[in-house]
Formats: sequence, structure tokens, C-alpha cells
Amino acid sequence: MARADSVSTTIRPIAPGDAPVVGEIITVAFSEVFQRHGFLSPFPTVEAGQRLATLYAAYSGTQGFVAERDGRIVGSAFLHVRGDRAGIGPVTVDPRAQASGAGRAIMHRLLEESQRCSSVRLVQDAFNNVSFSLYSKLGFVPRDVVPNLVAEDPRPQPVANGTEVRLMTVADLDEVAALDTRVTGLARRCDFELLLAFGSHLVCQRGGRIVGYLCRLALEDVNHLGPAAAEEPDDLKSLLYHAAQMPGARAARIGLHASQPELVQYAMDSGYAVDHLSTYMVRGDWQPPKGVCAIAQFPEAL
Repeated sequence: MARADSVSTTIRPIAPGDAPVVGEIITVAFSEVFQRHGFLSPFPTVEAGQRLATLYAAYSGTQGFVAERDGRIVGSAFLHVRGDRAGIGPVTVDPRAQASGAGRAIMHRLLEESQRCSSVRLVQDAFNNVSFSLYSKLGFVPRDVVPNLVAEDPRPQPVANGTEVRLMTVADLDEVAALDTRVTGLARRCDFELLLAFGSHLVCQRGGRIVGYLCRLALEDVNHLGPAAAEEPDDLKSLLYHAAQMPGARAARIGLHASQPELVQYAMDSGYAVDHLSTYMVRGDWQPPKGVCAIAQFPEAL
């Protein structure tokens, strides 16, 4: 049911036919704020934004909502509930409707939809003081800093840690999901199942047991690395090394937790540089990972 959150803003669930407009707004909104602060937008083309909106609108693991003013879509946001935890993103408002209350209204709707969750997370671009203020007022607390790292041709050093690295298969899904839950506390088997249809992902084994995984999606000639989780830093380093040896595009992007400096240093020694910093914000319960991990590129903030 549609819901009016203010006099002139209505929040309703996204419909499949909304995806082209939503995708265009995602592209324009990110381009405007990133370029204003001197950064390249993560959505270089309208088609990139529309692909994401189309995928999220059809994905059973995601709830999408749009903000309308005078019958025109002016913003959108997506909620990814996994067990009793949830991630939010992306949240965008048409630059022409900024400061109209649309962003706050759509965030209130997401928080209503996720109120049974013990923890809600999002990743906020640190240069965007407007969104940081909004999320802070809504009860989100900074829990970590995320260096968003990029490399044109990463050359990580091999790691001698006694693990075997190979491609992830459907037969690995249960074990990968169980490992992910142990390390991150999340329940996202459905995401790994979907990701298998779009990319070539890796697992590392020790003694026949999976001790780490790394998802790898090639989009716009860039390898988007993450989510990833492993029991030990060397396990994730080994996965990053093998990902760099795979055929295809050389450029890569990954988001790591600054609270895991050994991994950040390994990535930077491999040729990665910081593109920009993000703030990992949490509303509700927060337990640090029981291992090491990389931020999910899909779905966001998980």
C-alpha cells in the first residue's frame, strides 16, 4: 500500500516498470555528488544505473521503494533483509528534489520495514556530509571506515599458507554460507546463489575444508571484488592473489575495513590506491567480524 510520509511525498513499493526512471536517477544523483567532490561516479552510464535498478526490482532478496512528488518519481532506496539483519542501499534522490524531505521520508519507510531486525547497516560516502547528518539523526552510528580501493593492474604477491584456491561451485553454497555466517554473522546464501549466475568466484580450502571465499563480478571492464570472508588474513590475501591471475579485465575495485589494516596494506602494496573513503554505519546491534572480510558490492552494506 502506498503511504504518504509528508504532505507532498508518497513512498510506495517499486514496480518493475519503474526501473528505467529509478536507474536514471541513481546515475544522475551519484554523478552529481561524486563529481562535485572531485570523484568519479560508481555509475558511469545511465545503463549501469538501470541495470542495478532492474536487478534489484526483480530480486526476491530485496525490497525497493520509490518516492513520488506530484506523481513523479524523485528518489528510491533498497532494503536487503537477511535473517534479523538488514542492509540499505543505494539511497538516491533526484538533485532537483534535494532538501525536499524525500530522502528522510524514504528512510523512515525502510526503517519501518526493517523494525524486526536487530541490526541495520549502510555504507555512507564520507565526503557527503548531508547524508552523514541524516543517517546520524536516524540513529545510525559509525562503526568502521571503508577505504574504497581501485587498481588498474593489481599485482599482489603470492602467499604461502597451505591453502588450495579454486572456483566456487553450486556444491559449495552451503559451506560458503556457513563460513560467511561464522565470520560476519549474516545469512546470505540466497545472494551467493544469485552471484554464481553472474561471475566467477573463488574459495580457498585447507585440509578439504573451505576457509575463505571471494566473489568477483566483471562489470564495465572492472572486476568488483566482494563480498569476501575468511578465517585468517592470509586466506583472503591468497584469494586476492588468485583473483588477479584470472583472465579478463585487469582493473579491480574492492572495499575493505580499515579496522583490518593488514589486508589494507596488502592491497596497497599490490597496486591498489584509495579512491575515496566511506563510513560503515549501523543502527542497532553490532558485532565485529570474527575473521576478515571485504564489503559486499551486491547487495550493498552487507
